[in-house]
Amino acid sequence: MRKHCKSSCRPSRWESIMNLLGFRSKQCNCGGRKKRSYSFEPLEERQLLSVCHWTGGGGDSWWTTVENWAESQAPGPNDDVYFDSRGTPAITNNNIAGLALHSVTITEPGYELAGCAISVTDSVLVNVGSGTSTISLDVATTSATTVSVGDNSRLWQFGLLQSTSGDPVKAGAGTLLLTNPNSVSPAVQAGAVIKGDASLASYVSVAGAASVNEGSQYTLQLSSTATLRTSP
Repeated sequence: MRKHCKSSCRPSRWESIMNLLGFRSKQCNCGGRKKRSYSFEPLEERQLLSVCHWTGGGGDSWWTTVENWAESQAPGPNDDVYFDSRGTPAITNNNIAGLALHSVTITEPGYELAGCAISVTDSVLVNVGSGTSTISLDVATTSATTVSVGDNSRLWQFGLLQSTSGDPVKAGAGTLLLTNPNSVSPAVQAGAVIKGDASLASYVSVAGAASVNEGSQYTLQLSSTATLRTSP
């Protein structure tokens, strides 16, 4: 059994606790341990998701104004951003360049998201009853992104809907209107997607929660001045 060279090298009770917690003290030549000389290995980097609820309490429309958010912080990378009844529906302006969000959720009609482009990795969810919400900023998505519009709800996408890797998925029984002709065409699981003239939105409806897939039941209503074209 190795003996300590002197009593000062023996681990104290505090040093023993530190060793149990994973900290390691350095050894002296005799096998004893020097006091208060510890090293540790840092944990791997971890990124936590944060939630931000818009209130508009900052007196302006800017996303960087922390008083506009219930959590008193502006949205950051991988955050979940909500526009709901906590705030008064209005035009909100994203002035955070290159903002990459996990999700965007709108549950009150009348909101408009404007300003700098964003990217969304998980979902854009709009469920505003029989109302309409507008996203006029550009949105970058992936094949893993779901754009969901609730029953009787409408989302007007005036900005460019684009994808970095495969088309997003359109879910929900509501209607997604894409007015930018350069926007991607989502893979439709349910509801309707209109690409082009915003005036057509008043003439398109989907019966119940039926999916717009082969064999599904849906209704297409056109005005007397509208033209229905088939694929070339």
